[in-house]
Amino acid sequence: MKAAILIFPLFLLLSKTSCQVAKQPQKVDFKYVSLPDSVYSQIIAFYRDKENRDSIVGQITVFNIKYPNDYQYKEGLFRFRISGPHFTSYYFINKKNKVHIFQEKSTIGIIGELKEFIASLNISESEKIELVELTALMLREEYKIENN
Repeated sequence: MKAAILIFPLFLLLSKTSCQVAKQPQKVDFKYVSLPDSVYSQIIAFYRDKENRDSIVGQITVFNIKYPNDYQYKEGLFRFRISGPHFTSYYFINKKNKVHIFQEKSTIGIIGELKEFIASLNISESEKIELVELTALMLREEYKIENN
């Protein structure tokens, strides 16, 4: 009987401790590129038009394609989508404070869009090549996503 009296409080103490450990939320650190309001508004308008949505429910996540661990918004190529497993990813380029969101998903369509975007910019040949290389990186990433 004395053993039961001693074991019971110990059991309560252990069960309370294990419940407290289980209740503490685990910290998951997701980092995304933070966009200026003007670019975010363009993305919202794009989603509304592209996916026939009246409103966007969920967070829009944005990643730098060339530098995935860089969370600063700057010139480059970015992948974005609404958080969740069933939403499609899209891409945009920021060059010289001009944003182009790719409407197409096919390689030929993307190349055509890139050609028009480059023509609208006043940039050097090396900058044009950089945009072509970034777009090739995007196409490779998209190919990997589709074929996994």
